[in-house]
Amino acid sequence: MVKINLLPVRATAKKEILMVQLTIAALMLLVTLAVLGFLHFSLSGKINAANLSITKAQQELTRLNKVKAKVDEFKKNSKALEKKLDVIKVLSLERTGAVYLMEALVDATPENLWIENLKEVKSIYTMTGISLDYDTIARFMINMELSPFFDQVKIKSSTQKKIGSQNVHSFTVQAVFKIPVAEGR
Repeated sequence: MVKINLLPVRATAKKEILMVQLTIAALMLLVTLAVLGFLHFSLSGKINAANLSITKAQQELTRLNKVKAKVDEFKKNSKALEKKLDVIKVLSLERTGAVYLMEALVDATPENLWIENLKEVKSIYTMTGISLDYDTIARFMINMELSPFFDQVKIKSSTQKKIGSQNVHSFTVQAVFKIPVAEGR
């Protein structure tokens, strides 16, 4: 009988199977490494793009914060300037207010009426004077009410007295003095 040694065939088959398995394992390892490399480069690109975007956003934020600081300073300076302008307007009106008051009083004062005293407390003017009759006092008050410079005209007192041989009427009138804004004088 002939004996055939099948061992080398089996060993060779086993070696071939082992080689196929090692080749498949190596290919799978290469494919896995290739996929991991692709994912790494892809994610690295996205991370770099995101970091670049963050850097640009931070630069833009820094630039906008500088602009905002300038705008806030401008608003602050603008408010301060408006306050100064308001003070200038008030001072200008107060400076010329006495002129307007005297002009308005001259325009409102009828003949035969004399203002003896004029006092001001918180924009309320109290005028005392004398007149030859009550009608002249009434005309004076009507003239003041018609004037754009006076508001809330009220008579506080009116009495008759004698000065020398003449009977006269003493009066006290109160009014609020205001300078009309639209006047433009």
